[in-house]
Amino acid sequence: MTIPDPKSFSDLNADTVTQAQAATATKLEPTANRRLRRNDILKLMIADKLISYETAQKFVKVRANAHGEPLDRIALQQWRSLKPPYPELTVEFLVEWLAGKL
Repeated sequence: MTIPDPKSFSDLNADTVTQAQAATATKLEPTANRRLRRNDILKLMIADKLISYETAQKFVKVRANAHGEPLDRIALQQWRSLKPPYPELTVEFLVEWLAGKL
């Protein structure tokens, strides 16, 4: 099962979160010729309850045209996970977490 290809963050609704949650129940299937985008990462983070939907929305509004790697931009926010033991979402944490999804 794969995450839908979002063109904007506005497609993140209850149905998309359900799809993301379903995708996290299994490993993500690799998709040829497609990069993992910021919105894909945010949806997975919401599904895994690392961040709230509202936090993701605020991030997208403020950082809509920001350049750079998505994990670096997310880590710069210095967010803490919503799940105990509430680790800081550093680049290292996000890389290890995301590797578990592939």
